[in-house]
Amino acid sequence: MCSDQIIDAPPLPDLALCRRLSAAGTPRELLASAVPDLMAIPARLDALGFRPVATARRFTAVIDHLTRCLLSLRAEELGGAPGSYAWLAAGSQGRGEQTPHTDQDTALIHADGLPPGASDWFRQLAVRVGDDLAACGIPTCAGGVSAANADWQGDVSTWRERILSSLTRTDPVSVRRTAHYFDLRTIAGPPELLEPIRGQAVRLARSRERYSQMNAGKILSDTPPPLR
Repeated sequence: MCSDQIIDAPPLPDLALCRRLSAAGTPRELLASAVPDLMAIPARLDALGFRPVATARRFTAVIDHLTRCLLSLRAEELGGAPGSYAWLAAGSQGRGEQTPHTDQDTALIHADGLPPGASDWFRQLAVRVGDDLAACGIPTCAGGVSAANADWQGDVSTWRERILSSLTRTDPVSVRRTAHYFDLRTIAGPPELLEPIRGQAVRLARSRERYSQMNAGKILSDTPPPLR
């Protein structure tokens, strides 16, 4: 016989936190909800029997949700976006592999033809959201992969040139940066700003044997981080 108590069981810790984040009305309230419990989520999921891959996926989903809540509140605080944009994640978050030990790898793409001053508005947004994420225990990227950095922000035309031109170069720095580009995933905003460029990049990469060779060399030369 089924027990009604199952229906009333408390939600999983990641879902409970996301509900509290959604209810926050200000960045201060949001951070007050996130900071105490965010980094404990993976351990709590592990204790419930989740496998590591599932734990990483669910933790990434929490970070995605936190980021969307921050973007909404900070954009309202700044008076609303000057045009269509999408917030992107690269690195472990882009791949859905985030853990409490990973940092921020973020980017921003916005529509072409926005009014003067749009870039400054997006930079302000990125700085505030980046600071908020750092306050939650997710440090900024030491390598500068940040939506607040001009190299990781721009309109559609800029991003198309940036990504496609990187595939024509085979020096190790360009190959490493291109690997970040292929990790990019839309967290908030219209996916159609990035996805056509991604499609072009995938087709171009497949047609360039030298790029594939350099990328394979990068993978083989990378040293895994030490176990903690």
